[in-house]
Amino acid sequence: RQSAPMFSALIVTLVALFAVAGAASSSCRFAKNYQCSDFNDKQKVDEYLDLVVTWEGQFAQPGVSYDPASGYSYDGHPIDYKTGELYGEPHMFSAPSKESIHVGLLALAVAGNEKALKFTGGFDAALKVLALKVAGYEQFNATYPGFGCFTPWVGFNANGTFSPLPDWSNKVPGLDNGEWFWALYAAANALEAIQPQTTEVASLAARYRAFVNCQRANAKTIFYRGDGQTSAVVTIVDAFTAPTPANYKQESGYLNDPYEGETMTQLLYLFSDWESEEERNNLWIQKRPLFQKVDYIVPENGGIYAGSRITVQEGFWFSTHEQWKALLMPYFSSDLTLVQRVFRSAEVVRSFDAYSSNLPGMFASINDVTDGSEDIPSYISATGIPGISFQDIQRRDVITPYGSYGLMMQNISMGLCWYNNMLQGPRMQGKYGSTEAINVNGTEISPLTTWDSKITTVLAMLGGVGPIVETALKKERDVSARMVTQDKELPALGKFHNSYERFVYIVKREHELLFGNKDLPGEHVPMQAPRTAVPQDQLSDWDLTC
Repeated sequence: RQSAPMFSALIVTLVALFAVAGAASSSCRFAKNYQCSDFNDKQKVDEYLDLVVTWEGQFAQPGVSYDPASGYSYDGHPIDYKTGELYGEPHMFSAPSKESIHVGLLALAVAGNEKALKFTGGFDAALKVLALKVAGYEQFNATYPGFGCFTPWVGFNANGTFSPLPDWSNKVPGLDNGEWFWALYAAANALEAIQPQTTEVASLAARYRAFVNCQRANAKTIFYRGDGQTSAVVTIVDAFTAPTPANYKQESGYLNDPYEGETMTQLLYLFSDWESEEERNNLWIQKRPLFQKVDYIVPENGGIYAGSRITVQEGFWFSTHEQWKALLMPYFSSDLTLVQRVFRSAEVVRSFDAYSSNLPGMFASINDVTDGSEDIPSYISATGIPGISFQDIQRRDVITPYGSYGLMMQNISMGLCWYNNMLQGPRMQGKYGSTEAINVNGTEISPLTTWDSKITTVLAMLGGVGPIVETALKKERDVSARMVTQDKELPALGKFHNSYERFVYIVKREHELLFGNKDLPGEHVPMQAPRTAVPQDQLSDWDLTC
């Protein structure tokens, strides 16, 4: 008779313990519950990704990271340095590069990716945001037809619209819009593939297809300057006039890089009308001076691999930001094994650089840390790896979780290992997911949440939209140049059955010209896990309930 109440008490105690354990595992600060070895377990990886998309999804909410009226993404939102709560108002400015990440996640969601659905709040919620966004795009283009369905850096208005920032009232960037195009292209194709195709879905798909076609039709008129040159920034003579060649002038710079700027190049190369293959080929000739290979030598403290030579593509700064194109296009297709190997070598070097430098994380262009103020002092562009980059490196004291997204696309276990190592730093997790950045000493953070620093990583974890784009390009009839080429080195008229074959041809050709067909030096070298943690005793963590 005494056993019944004792048994009941035991049950109550066990229930309470399980409740506490459940709360701990679902807490927004879950990083310290995991160690690198956990990410060799597929079930643990799945569990971890669920936590990431759940809490990063709290950032992807109206009024926090995107405009509730137009759907256009804000740059981000500050957080209180001392509490971790939202601080002030969102960054009331943005660019199409931010949109590329949000639209990419929404495309994955409507394509049925379970983690993306969790991030967006479900299928119906994803459709709702996509509808909100395209209405905002259409409104902008109706007001400013001179932008040709592209957008500049924009600000947000009280009437629920967005418009060019004052400094961008008659200018439009090429790089950001190239990124945005491929996310929109993925969304249009994902929507068209939904079955059953309800009236609502079909209508939304048609609107996205029309907007994508508008960008395709205008891209060359706006951004191409002749002789293979693509403008980095274009001046628009009259933003209220429909696109004509006379309405656009070169503003500054050219997209001659083989990094993120290649997204606009691919849009022009694959989908624009060309007089000849010779002119079309010039797009890639213009990139070759910056498409170079370089050797990284593993430092003396690199263990058994010390002194090993690893050949990589030379970086601009060798910031992870430069890998953005791989989130949006099928560079990791099974038909591009050499490209995958080149990208993998880059991530091996990135891991070795951090490992041998006793760094707890990785570098990518990011907002700077502060000494306790919510006012961000500057943006750090020149961060990366010296010796294998064209530009001088100025900062190597601030690490950011999205520095690991390139690793995730090559080795999810190693990528999560480095990502989690950075999230374990003080004040690096809160109610809205990961924090922008922390210094390597663990004394200061960047009190901010942005699409660049947070959701690029989520998109990488889920594989990017490259597979959606690959499937779609295989259905696209190749756009042949009007003139038959006289150059035997260039594709003959009608050589490609579809746009995907053309994409594979050009990416493969350029990589083989640079790297050859043989093994790459250093391919045997494995990625390295962190051996240093962010110090925990310099900055107290937030007193958050989440």
